Amino acid sequence: MAAWEQRLDPMVDAATEAAQALDDASLLRNPAAVGATDGTQAAFPWARLMDAGALADFLDDLAAAAIMHISPVQALVEVEATCAKWRAVAEARPAHSTTPGLTAEELPEPSACRHCNIPKGVHARQWVPAAGWHEWAQPGDDQVVARMLARRAARAGGNDV
Repeated sequence: MAAWEQRLDPMVDAATEAAQALDDASLLRNPAAVGATDGTQAAFPWARLMDAGALADFLDDLAAAAIMHISPVQALVEVEATCAKWRAVAEARPAHSTTPGLTAEELPEPSACRHCNIPKGVHARQWVPAAGWHEWAQPGDDQVVARMLARRAARAGGNDV
């Protein structure tokens, strides 16, 4: 396996784990509810959940991932990692609606357990179906970022998540 693949595999795994943890905690919004309006199936349905600024940042990162590499295989790996990262961010952001949801204080702390969202100081041993019995586990970087963005967005303007 090439050195660049070895570096990117953990990033993709971290993004997948972050999305799974957010889904397990019922913190992800359903991209199907924001489906394509022209009858086609969207390639990135979760991108419709982003505000204009986040969408622009995602597209910038996606373009950079696609063109910054000599090898098409390396470019594909970078594009997939970028999409995985931004999907976790998009699905963790609050919907721009009046639907009641979680406040920033009700969302998990950014450093809470990667499996169950319980803070380290009160975690002890917990059980969840996906991880079984476990001690507190360090969340992945993408999971921390997604939690921070969700909490910041919930605080901004007083919108619920």
